[in-house]
Parts: sequence; C-alpha cells; structure tokens
Amino acid sequence: MNSFHARGLSMDPLIREGDVVLVKPIKKDDIMLGDILAFKQKDSQIITGHRLIKVTRSPDRISYILQGDFSTSGADEIFYEDIIGKVVGLQRDDRVFA
Repeated sequence: MNSFHARGLSMDPLIREGDVVLVKPIKKDDIMLGDILAFKQKDSQIITGHRLIKVTRSPDRISYILQGDFSTSGADEIFYEDIIGKVVGLQRDDRVFA
C-alpha cells in the first residue's frame, strides 16, 4: 500500500488538505465508475486523487476521465499506466477512515 499527503481542495470535504491518503494498487478490470484513483499528473511527479466519472474506449486504448468532487477546473484524461492505485482510506489527525 502507498500513501501521499493531500494538497488542495479539489476533493473537499471527503479528502482535506493534509490528510494522508492510502492507496492500493488496482487491476484494470477492477476499476469502476465512482472510484477515487490516485495518478501522476502528466509531465510531473505530482500525485492527484480524483473520482472516475467516465471511461472512454477506442479500438487501441482505454482512457479514464477523472474530476475532483469540489473541482472548478476541467477533468483529467489519463491512461492505465498513469494510475498508481485506488484510494482505500484516509488518515486525518489520529483517526483512520477506510
């Protein structure tokens, strides 16, 4: 299992600034609409966690469209190789939410 510290407000109030986000690897076939997926932003090492809102299939590739619950910016289009895993829990202060 991996983890990262949340930054920003795009998933507020579920994920808050400073929360430790717990991430578990996920197989392509297990990804479902509504999952919160952690992924690397294009051309950077920044890790983001957003909700999967759409899956687009073409003959040669599947893309995943994600957006923050509280996001005012556009959605992110990513591919399976960008996905670190599924958000499975949060640690906030001394509490763990799974």
